[in-house]
Amino acid sequence: MIERGRGAILNVSSLAAFQPVPYLGAYAATKAYVLFLSEALEEEVRDKACACSRSAGPRAHRVPERRRTSIEGLRGRTAVSPERCVDEALAGLDEGRSIVVPGLPNRLLAATVGFLPRRRGHEGRRRAYRKRGESA
Repeated sequence: MIERGRGAILNVSSLAAFQPVPYLGAYAATKAYVLFLSEALEEEVRDKACACSRSAGPRAHRVPERRRTSIEGLRGRTAVSPERCVDEALAGLDEGRSIVVPGLPNRLLAATVGFLPRRRGHEGRRRAYRKRGESA
């Protein structure tokens, strides 16, 4: 891509990349790695190619019962269809954005996650991501 002076890389991240997530710590850390890698690559190849990370929140698909958490209730209000995720990711890539977060509620969450005191955010995420039926 660099030799040709054109090309693109689209990595798949998650809203979890913007915050530590109790019960999904390794997942959130891995997605943060993907997000930061994409941003670093974008800077390295800015004049020759582009790199972008698509960081979606809940998607409109079924979650197996064994993996369901207390946050599943938000899925209906913030879910983005897979088709919309792809469309917004490709549009963001065409526009040269290094981070794309599909869906307004998801963009607001990604933008505001750092405004809460860290401890308060951890407590809320711990309650939200515990397995359904478990106490926080």
